[in-house]
Amino acid sequence: MIESTKRWLAAHYKISEGKAESYFKNEDVTGFLIVWTIFEQKLFGGVIQYNNIKKHSTTITPTIIDELEREFVYFFERYQDRDRFKNLRYEQNAEEIKGILGFTKESLSAEQKLQFFLFVVYRYKNNIFHGNKSVPSWARYETEIGYCVNIMKALLESAV
Repeated sequence: MIESTKRWLAAHYKISEGKAESYFKNEDVTGFLIVWTIFEQKLFGGVIQYNNIKKHSTTITPTIIDELEREFVYFFERYQDRDRFKNLRYEQNAEEIKGILGFTKESLSAEQKLQFFLFVVYRYKNNIFHGNKSVPSWARYETEIGYCVNIMKALLESAV
């Protein structure tokens, strides 16, 4: 089955089968897809929607946030860039995210950082499944996708 999918993918993108095979080796994307399923089911009862993120950020214990400082700083600085910020918010209400990014990193509460993480992870999920992050582009976002996986795993572990 995987071999026929690799051949199909190669034909679809008009690339070599070797290049198509490399898409299957992106462990961060595979990990994201698996961990997202567990994350959404366990922490959000099976479905998380953009307009419920703020509410969810108050129901998850944010004690793990300090352990995710590297990921927080990376994404906080990344989305200071206007074009990247537009991709983060997409067509949805950006006021909450804009508010968080308007503070200094040091002044944000654990709840605000958690809310920001949920926005980021949610957008990456949507971009992988529905939009901007196409299969050929996944490798360009390896760091970001890996950090999203770290965030989800840490939040899941803290919920145990």
